[in-house]
Amino acid sequence: MTRIFVYESLSGSTQHTPCSPGMREAGVAMRNAIVGDQVRLADLSVTCAVNGAPECAVPPQCRSAALSTAAAGAGEDALAFVERMAARHDRCWIVAPETDGLLGRLHATVGADRWIGCDAAAIRCASSKRDTLAALASRGVQTPLASAATHRGRWLVKPDDGAGCL
Repeated sequence: MTRIFVYESLSGSTQHTPCSPGMREAGVAMRNAIVGDQVRLADLSVTCAVNGAPECAVPPQCRSAALSTAAAGAGEDALAFVERMAARHDRCWIVAPETDGLLGRLHATVGADRWIGCDAAAIRCASSKRDTLAALASRGVQTPLASAATHRGRWLVKPDDGAGCL
């Protein structure tokens, strides 16, 4: 039986990252979709990170004999918690914003052998809106970079490093 650990940073961490309620809801929804699908698959044992907040609880439709939950210990930060859980599982499915290098640090903590998802280079690129635009443009995808030199007027922009409303 394959053991999978699912960690979503806003619902699985006891550290309170500033975010909008909508961002937390989106994180919980992503986590629940992953867990809900996994508990229906044969030969999987799923552990879901929870932080004890009522809005972050695992909903009834995701509960199954194949599911257990885990929480960070008192004073245990997110990286230490994920490292501890990664050592107990075959694979880790991590959901975190690409803000402040968090997803990249979690990838390094888990290690490529246990990681489900993008590799470290893709995470680095996606963590920078500028690098993502440059990578897309270099492959012929139309981006705002194509009109930056000739654009006149106002721009609506987001910081290079940020997620949701941060």
